[in-house]
Amino acid sequence: MEVIQKWRTALNQVASLSGLHVDEQYETLVVKEITDDIIRRLNRKPLNVGKNIVGMDFHLEKLKSLMNIELNEVRVVGIYGIGGIGKTTIAKAVYNDISYQFDGSSFLNNVRERSKDNALQLQQELLHGILKGKSLKVSNMDEGIQMIKRSLSSKRVLVVFDDHSWFGPRSRIIITTRHKHFLTQYGVKESYEVPKLHDAKLLSCLVGGLSNKIFLMKFIKSLLPVVDYAKGLPLPLTVLGSFLFKKTISEWESALCKLKTIPHMDIQNVLKISYDGLDDVEKGIFLDIACFFKGKDKDFVSRILDEDFYAESGIGVLHDKCLISISENKLDMHDLLQQMGWEIVRQECPKEPGRRSIFLDLSHLEDILDFTTEAFAGMKNLDCSKSIILRFAHEFKFCSNDLRYLYWHGYSLKSLPNDFNPKHLVDLSMPYSHIKKLWKGIKVLERLKFMDLSHSKYLMQTPDFSRITNLECLVLEGCINFCEVHPSLGDLNKLNFLSLKNCKMLRSLPSSTCNLKSLETFILSGCSKFEEFPENFGNLEMLKELHADGIVVRVLPPSFFSMRNLEKLSFHGCKGPASASWLWPKRSSNSICFTVPSSSNLCSLWNLDLSDCNISDGANLGSLGFLSSLTKLNLSGNNFVTLPNMSGLPHLAWLWLENCERLQALPQLPSSLEELDLRGNNFVTLPNMSGLSHLEWLWLGNCKRLQALPQFPSSLEELDLSGNNFVTLPNMSGLSHLEWLQLGNCKRLEALPQLPSSIRSLNATDCTSLGTTESLNLLRPWELESLDFNVAVVIPGSRIPDWIRYQSSENVIEADLPLNWSTNCLGFALALVFSSQPPVYNWLWAEVFLDFGTCCCSIYTQCFFHPEGDNCVLAHEADHVLLRYVPVQPSLSPHQVIHIKATFEITSRTGYEIKRCGLGLVYVNEEVNCNNVPPPNESTLVLKEISAAGNPLNVRI
Repeated sequence: MEVIQKWRTALNQVASLSGLHVDEQYETLVVKEITDDIIRRLNRKPLNVGKNIVGMDFHLEKLKSLMNIELNEVRVVGIYGIGGIGKTTIAKAVYNDISYQFDGSSFLNNVRERSKDNALQLQQELLHGILKGKSLKVSNMDEGIQMIKRSLSSKRVLVVFDDHSWFGPRSRIIITTRHKHFLTQYGVKESYEVPKLHDAKLLSCLVGGLSNKIFLMKFIKSLLPVVDYAKGLPLPLTVLGSFLFKKTISEWESALCKLKTIPHMDIQNVLKISYDGLDDVEKGIFLDIACFFKGKDKDFVSRILDEDFYAESGIGVLHDKCLISISENKLDMHDLLQQMGWEIVRQECPKEPGRRSIFLDLSHLEDILDFTTEAFAGMKNLDCSKSIILRFAHEFKFCSNDLRYLYWHGYSLKSLPNDFNPKHLVDLSMPYSHIKKLWKGIKVLERLKFMDLSHSKYLMQTPDFSRITNLECLVLEGCINFCEVHPSLGDLNKLNFLSLKNCKMLRSLPSSTCNLKSLETFILSGCSKFEEFPENFGNLEMLKELHADGIVVRVLPPSFFSMRNLEKLSFHGCKGPASASWLWPKRSSNSICFTVPSSSNLCSLWNLDLSDCNISDGANLGSLGFLSSLTKLNLSGNNFVTLPNMSGLPHLAWLWLENCERLQALPQLPSSLEELDLRGNNFVTLPNMSGLSHLEWLWLGNCKRLQALPQFPSSLEELDLSGNNFVTLPNMSGLSHLEWLQLGNCKRLEALPQLPSSIRSLNATDCTSLGTTESLNLLRPWELESLDFNVAVVIPGSRIPDWIRYQSSENVIEADLPLNWSTNCLGFALALVFSSQPPVYNWLWAEVFLDFGTCCCSIYTQCFFHPEGDNCVLAHEADHVLLRYVPVQPSLSPHQVIHIKATFEITSRTGYEIKRCGLGLVYVNEEVNCNNVPPPNESTLVLKEISAAGNPLNVRI
């Protein structure tokens, strides 16, 4: 059977070949061109790469595009990435694929190392490969350079320099390197960073050689920790695949536990090559990131290390050498590189780790430890410390004053030692400590920039800040007994972030707080006894964000409205006393009315949250019109009956009016609105909304008194009508941009509306009046293809649609595909009929393993079913159909595939059983899709997608 399949594939390929046109050329020249091409193909010796490498087609496609062989120029292409990611393997695959198209070719291995001692040998190897085996002796480097120039200037050649121009037109040079800057230094304009492999592709790498697919499906969960360990790198899988070959599951698990603490040396030796090429300062920065700063903000790390370590430059070098990555200004590092860093530090002093010169890290310990003063006696060179919970019976001494970074979770004493004077300290983080007073008197810590004492429940007051004038960030969140701010807080001229969130005993601030000229973010949310802002609060001229949710201030000072740089203001949940609203009191109240004056300088305010503030009709809401820069306005949960005209807010894009139960009518709204939330209100009718030409999201869920829907704008993309009492819905086919429609829990709804072709997700969960004859047409192939491939559909029933051609009552389907099946084929439809018997686990985990002969892939689907009482929705239905669309991947090489085998498994713990499965082809047009099989009768298919929180079911490939 295998031989027949190979012949079928070969004949298909031959049939697709096109001949050469002689035209006006001499036939002898054409014959010579053909024979030269054949000789080049026959004489070339392919490099050892391996068969069916997962993802290689994708890499080849990208690199061929960069190389653009048809251009009449010399082109140099760089391949760079972290060690072990497959740069050399990819370069070899490209070499094998295109070398026959050149007059000569050469692949030079390990150039970086060999160039140190064997540069002449490299020159001879290059000449030997290009000149078809001619033996040329090179006496010295200069002679070699001249010979290369003479020999290659007229030839079209392909040269690969692995691990690190005198060439003729249309030559191509490939360079692989770990150092991105190297490519820039040598003027390489086209470069390709090798991406990490996704977990599914890594899994395919690991199991590609296994012939027993039933074994694979049974033990798939045991393979996942190996994939997780690799974190996107093929190298660990290559090493571990041979290391764990023919081992039992328990031996795998034991080996992986060991690898988490003691790395595999074959892997570490490859990764350590880049580290060994760093200078001492760069090595120190790498180890600091590995031990402390992975995931931290790049600027934060630079400020801590910058004084002596030239951190900005060093971090740049690490990034260029692919030892770290930077995303959204956060430093990241592959787990295996981090583990290598830990091992390097451990080996510095394996028998006495307390004497390490770089750091103290006890954060991985789970138990509370008892320490004595002597435990720190030898740590005189300590630069950084990170611990979780160290418990001391008495006061202790820190013997190092060179400390830069101290993170101490759960510090057990009431204060720091009197002799604690780390003059280089940049970050002091002691969350969940037992500190009552940080220190006595005045400390000179002029380099301290960050202080975090969050959740220190015994802390009652701040220290004297008068000699800590460079502090930039102060976090006291969750200090529930904190009640006094030292007046020296006003001396912190560089402070830009201050959080007093949930300091429940704090009632006021010293007037010196208003001297914080650099403060940009101030958080007072949860200070439930905070009663008064200082009169000159408006002097905080740089303040951009003020979060004051749940405070009980009754009066705002007039200066409050002079903060011209204020952008975000939140008073969520500030209800004030039960008798009246403190923000907008009724006219009969004696409280001062909070009204935006016409002279307000809040010209930058774009985000205002006044939700759940007990605002009633007596408030002067019309004054909001003076805030012309508003983009987001949240008035949810208030008690007003009417609202003023809001068309004067030209930039308003988001308006939230959820649960304003007394609101009877909508005001005139600006056409700039993009999102409108009206959930939980008691409207009977709504005005025509067709004029809101920018509206994309409209939320009308649980408006149970709403009798009719208004005319919607065609711009709508998401519409929530869940929890309402509609019996019918209007035709929605004109909403040409609508993708998401939520109808869940509309128990009286008897029919679904006509929907536009743009629809991607429909949630009709618990629409109990929808008859079983109702059809979405969603199970037709051309409708299924319109769904995002990350969406699965679950419906009650036991029938797989007729157009899904290959069906089986077992869990395995094997099929020979039609000739030229891939023409116009978009992808595959996967169907699974399963039964559920109580008790049902709320998560359904399903997997389909597709074997195409040339490659394999696994399709994972996770479905969450809403619980109802002790059971879930599925307990009420015996059988359900799960339907999933999977597009054809570029790496599949469909012209080589003539046979397919699909194995279906449910891996959930309990409650589910496979009864039938199906596999179908999805084509560009419905005539081909149906394959002359009539589409299913519209009265036989049903209706509801079961999903998490009304969203489509998320799956991963």
